[in-house]
Amino acid sequence: MVRIIRTLLITTLLLAAAPPLASAATASPANKELAFTMAKTAREALKAGKYVLAAQMFREALKLQPGEMDYLYGVARAEQLAGHESKALQGYRRFLKEAPQHRAADKVTEYLAELLAGQGKAHLAAARYEQAARAFTEARSLQPGAPDHLLGLARVARGSGDLDAAQQRYLELMTTAPGTPAAAAATTELAEVVTKKAARAAEQSEQAGEQARRDAEAQRADEAQRAAE
Repeated sequence: MVRIIRTLLITTLLLAAAPPLASAATASPANKELAFTMAKTAREALKAGKYVLAAQMFREALKLQPGEMDYLYGVARAEQLAGHESKALQGYRRFLKEAPQHRAADKVTEYLAELLAGQGKAHLAAARYEQAARAFTEARSLQPGAPDHLLGLARVARGSGDLDAAQQRYLELMTTAPGTPAAAAATTELAEVVTKKAARAAEQSEQAGEQARRDAEAQRADEAQRAAE
């Protein structure tokens, strides 16, 4: 930790004396060297669990060398570990937009999907179904083959009362990912959905029958009144 603080003080002094920031294409050698030093300090802070400090240092390095995607990745990862989900999401999305072919793109995709799935579960638990659906849908677009995202969407449909959509997604999950824990959960939850659908159909049938009886009684009363006239 002492080493990190010492390096931080040195880089802060160097940053104060650094030339004006340049674009990614024209960043000066001095700025690149300083950015490299700050990123090194950031990685040490990250290993030491100083996530807020790491994010700050990676962010300063990125300012000095805006086109260096490793620094952007460092910012997003440090923010995620610090518990700053919105900042991490912003960084990961920007990374994939600007550097989809980067060597770290697969790892960024994994972390972004992880964050989105976590948000989806939190929204689902709070019955915020629209927000949950958006989060799980984006996560699934990043990892189409991940069964947990489809399970999340099935649970959103079930919670919101769209039992037909829930049934469809559970069946899809059981077909595309058999033998997985998600498929096992889908099997159990699908049985609950089918039971609810049957109960709903019976209730609707009973309501329809009751309405038909009331209509028939009203019609007989109307006919009796006309006959009396």
